[in-house]
Amino acid sequence: MCQMECRWRVEAHDFEGARKVRRLLRMLLQDLGTKASDFQGAEVVCGELLSNALRYSDSAVNVTLKHELNEFRLDVEDTGGCFDIEGMGQWPGTDAEGGRGLLLVRELAEEMSVAKGDGSCRVCATLPIQCSAFAAAGSTAQTSS
Repeated sequence: MCQMECRWRVEAHDFEGARKVRRLLRMLLQDLGTKASDFQGAEVVCGELLSNALRYSDSAVNVTLKHELNEFRLDVEDTGGCFDIEGMGQWPGTDAEGGRGLLLVRELAEEMSVAKGDGSCRVCATLPIQCSAFAAAGSTAQTSS
């Protein structure tokens, strides 16, 4: 079984850095997932979680992609305010400027959770990626950037 962990740090308000992480994540997942995987959905999940963290926090954002037990889990952690996943409402009206991002994440991710820490907020999402035979049987790897 392959266990992998990739970590990225995006500095506060660095939306270009967030785009780079999102693209790197998609390229990595395309190498490790099957053709039946929802790579666009995984990229949307990453983009929405990162942009929210950068928008609502004045600190760097830590992003971790883990592959364990044939699942790909994305963790996004910042020092901004946390939200209540149960309190997420209905889709906003067609004229609304925002309010769709986390609802999209909830729909696209296989699972989503929020953990409030001591001065931090971590959102975890299991990505809609099916593990390829290569990823399932590969060796242990760890990268960081």
